[in-house]
Amino acid sequence: MSLTRPDGTSIFAIVPGLDMFNHSPHVSTGLFQLGEDVVCVKAGEDLMKGQQAFINYAADMYNSQMLLSFGFILDDSDLQSSEVTLSLQVSPAQLEVHRKLLDSLEGPLSRILHLPSGNDSELIVKHVLTWKTPLPAAFLAQVRIQHMDLNQQRMESVVAQAAYGLTAKDEIRTLLLISMLLEGKLQELQRPERSGPVILALRQCAGERLVLREALAEVAVGQK
Repeated sequence: MSLTRPDGTSIFAIVPGLDMFNHSPHVSTGLFQLGEDVVCVKAGEDLMKGQQAFINYAADMYNSQMLLSFGFILDDSDLQSSEVTLSLQVSPAQLEVHRKLLDSLEGPLSRILHLPSGNDSELIVKHVLTWKTPLPAAFLAQVRIQHMDLNQQRMESVVAQAAYGLTAKDEIRTLLLISMLLEGKLQELQRPERSGPVILALRQCAGERLVLREALAEVAVGQK
């Protein structure tokens, strides 16, 4: 974990005993300070005698990440998510539009994994679909770009179309592709592997299915 020294600098350290605190996403992060020979944990709120004290293991972490990192998930729909990785073959013109869009839209829900270089034309971006944001803006925009005619259009116009929507015919085609992509991922989650401990994995799959169905519902609204 990251600890702050008295002089304000930070270090990473293993702190025996700190894992006795349970996690809660509803308390503040960074309430640890390194003294001369002890780690101080500060409460982020007033506690009553006998009340359990929690710490926040990591901010902006969804159930899928918590299951991999810590071995548990929480019964909170806001923490449900599903990751979709787009692997796109892009032309230099398309890549320029993707870069401009991702510069403005990239955030905790979208992350570039690979940029084309040399003769490589593959752009890989991971998008996180959540209960609150089942169809992130960057995810939609990237799929739209692949269906756009970039010839003889100003960059500002192309970026605006990708961000806010295409003409009806092209938008329907984009949403159909997204629908097929989500349906395929949803189909995979209907048949989870059942080897070894499966309870948490099955619960996580159930949460992912909820997010994907919410995303498909938004696609259906757009197609109408």
